[in-house]
Amino acid sequence: MTMAGEVIYSTFNFSQAGVNTAAKPPDNCEDVTYSQVNLKTSTINQDGTPVAPSNELKISETESKEHPFRKKILVMLCLLFLGTVLTAIICISIWVSTRDTLCKMVTKLQDCQSEVTLNSSLSHCWLILSTNPTRVQNNLSNNCQAGPQRFDHFGCAPGNEGFTSGKHYWDVHVGNSNLWRIGVITESAERRKEFLMTNKKGYWVIRNNNNNYTFFTDDENALNLSYQPNKIRLYLDHEKKQLSLCAMDNNSINAYIYTYKDINTSEKLYPIICTGDTKEITINPSCKT
Repeated sequence: MTMAGEVIYSTFNFSQAGVNTAAKPPDNCEDVTYSQVNLKTSTINQDGTPVAPSNELKISETESKEHPFRKKILVMLCLLFLGTVLTAIICISIWVSTRDTLCKMVTKLQDCQSEVTLNSSLSHCWLILSTNPTRVQNNLSNNCQAGPQRFDHFGCAPGNEGFTSGKHYWDVHVGNSNLWRIGVITESAERRKEFLMTNKKGYWVIRNNNNNYTFFTDDENALNLSYQPNKIRLYLDHEKKQLSLCAMDNNSINAYIYTYKDINTSEKLYPIICTGDTKEITINPSCKT
């Protein structure tokens, strides 16, 4: 059905094999073979102007709107992905930079004459301390009586010297021992019976339990180390309230291990060594800057 004022006309294009015919077809259509017939129907107004088909116009407009919208979504997804990747790279770079800076600060310190020695009167009675005393090993003997101030469960030996200010470092040779804990403790730290060596108990230590390394906060947490350190440098910075631990290779930093931050205590901090086997562990001189 057409609306008033509109005229319908049809145009036929016949193309005979080898002949193009723009005019009307021959009188005898049955005698002619046609290879293609194109039929177009258009609607025109009375003034001769064609009326565009409304369905085709709607489809064209919809496609033109959807296409750029899809592009925008793809661009947004790509930008989101790139932003996530860049954020991860920046975070890793900051962590590596902080780690390297801490270890470089330790390497800048020079050896000096002050020493960290172990307190034989507070250490577990199973421990054998050298005369100095800077070397310790556990004889795993039950034939001793623990005094009221001694460790009576863990084979630990605290240091004689406590630190309240400045920067200090000392090296601990753990050697081939696979059962040890090293770090710092407060003067009033728990020493009796079995307990978890958390910060609330006055401990900031790392532990090696048969090459399973952990650190302590409110709980025990895994440290993923791909190597077995045999010499560890501990660097205590009172002003920053930090304790950093780095693995040593001879006298050079080999790898970063861990850093305790926000050591909130007004008490003296003492080095500590705990050992659970008979292999000797040695603590080296410290330095204050």
